[in-house]
Amino acid sequence: MNVEQTLAAEHEGGPLLVIAGPGTGKTTTLVGRYQYLLSKGVKENQILCCTFSRKAADELKSRITAQNAADEKGMFIGTFHSLALRILKSLGTNIGLNKDFSIWTNYRERIAVIQEIQDRENIKTYFEKLSLEDSKPAATLAYIDSVREELLDAEDASIRASELGKKPELAYCEVYREYEQYLIEKDLVDFPRMVQLAVKALEQNASNNGSYIKKFKHVLVDEFQDINAAQKRMVDLFVSGNANLWAVGDDYQAIYGWRGSDVRYMLDFKNSYEGASVHALKVNYRSGRHILQAAENLSNHFLEGFRKKLTPSTEDTGAIYYDELSNEADEAQTLLEEIQLRLDAGIPADEIAVLSRTNKRPIKIASKLLQNGIPVDLKDGVLAFDSFNEKQLIQAASVASGVFLSFKWPRIPKDLYGFSKRLETENWDRKVKSLTTYISKRLSGSDTEDNKIKLENLKSTLLSFADANAFFSVLEATLNPSSDAKKVFVGTIHGAKGLEWDSVFLTGMEDGNLPQRQTTDPKVYDEERRIAYVGATRAKRFLFFTSIAENEHDKCEPSPFLSEMFGPQQVPE
Repeated sequence: MNVEQTLAAEHEGGPLLVIAGPGTGKTTTLVGRYQYLLSKGVKENQILCCTFSRKAADELKSRITAQNAADEKGMFIGTFHSLALRILKSLGTNIGLNKDFSIWTNYRERIAVIQEIQDRENIKTYFEKLSLEDSKPAATLAYIDSVREELLDAEDASIRASELGKKPELAYCEVYREYEQYLIEKDLVDFPRMVQLAVKALEQNASNNGSYIKKFKHVLVDEFQDINAAQKRMVDLFVSGNANLWAVGDDYQAIYGWRGSDVRYMLDFKNSYEGASVHALKVNYRSGRHILQAAENLSNHFLEGFRKKLTPSTEDTGAIYYDELSNEADEAQTLLEEIQLRLDAGIPADEIAVLSRTNKRPIKIASKLLQNGIPVDLKDGVLAFDSFNEKQLIQAASVASGVFLSFKWPRIPKDLYGFSKRLETENWDRKVKSLTTYISKRLSGSDTEDNKIKLENLKSTLLSFADANAFFSVLEATLNPSSDAKKVFVGTIHGAKGLEWDSVFLTGMEDGNLPQRQTTDPKVYDEERRIAYVGATRAKRFLFFTSIAENEHDKCEPSPFLSEMFGPQQVPE
């Protein structure tokens, strides 16, 4: 560790917030903190370490045990949900939870239960005057899950919805009540309920004798900028038992507000915890100077945050390019050529990434790369089709195109198989449209409209490919990735957070795409700016931005974030 990292890891005293910008060694410092506590005689079972992914938790355990004679079984290192589960197994019976409760993770089953509740006579009247979009079971479940992350029960959520005059939310709260009763009767705990119940159990323990809470002397929190209300409350309950809080993160990389995270918890750290300090890591071990400068220029436009200037550890300047292309097809062709140049220059495929704001933009690019023999690593839901009818359409298209699928999905009915075979001589466009119409006309049930929308969206995706081979090559790469070959990463910026590559291609830099423009809320717009910041700071030595002049619907303007990074007259060519 460098001096800054060592000071953070060996901090003595009150709560500490470590501001770790991109490439400054966040994980190294967190591991160093854990090792320092062990060296001071603190036992593994006295340290609670909260992460946001199983991968991060596993990496921490591996790095700690590799350098210390630590007892991995005694470690309390895990995601908030896995730690919540451990809490419920110890304290769940104190809040009325059955000892042999089951964890329920099947989203489709949860949706089916929500649909069944919405169809009940005493409930469906609440949905009669709502729009089709607001009446979807998925919208109801999303609302229920979100208010649980705020630690609101059905009654409190209903009171808030009533005060705000929000009819859809009032309807959702009626379902929430009966959904909770269903979970209680079936002894089920689903994921969002896990932290909610863990907080309830900890609160009960705190009001009793606090024996469980007081076991922990130190609480370490990774990615503190991403915590939500329920997770914050869980941390605070352990702090209330006199555990010392040590948190690390970067407010500039807070990009999960859409799922309940609130960067204010990080910004208000010193006001929330008595005697708290803030310490910044300022040496960047990742990016060239020009790349860091562009990122800093962008960060100067953030509405609020811990202002910081990162110092590069390398003399490498880093190359930055920008190209405005005619359309998405032109963008895909250009990226193919540029990526080939990087490969020819000796850059390994797994040191190259193509990143996008959404998971739809990379499809044409991934297809282009695969068709030209460049292996890709597809991430974050690129070509992820989950519904039964979507899979039926894809399989029917494979039959009509004479393509063998190596993965197993539910078989298509004989009549659909026969219809697909009769389309073998038709072109790709005709096959896709005919099969979509055939399946849509035979849909039935309460979710017919929702399934029709999904099929129409899938049809648009299929038609974005030149032919069957182009589509199925990408699908196979998604569902059956080979583990041995080095591949170009293709995914979203959200999925790239925490990762780094020598060369990064940041696509879709148009106003309306990045930033998206669904709302005029300044905080939401600022999060879009932070998403661009995260994307740019994944690059070590080469950063290439692209935008298009026109999409299939309208003309496009370059993202305002480009001029914030480089000035209106200084955008690189």
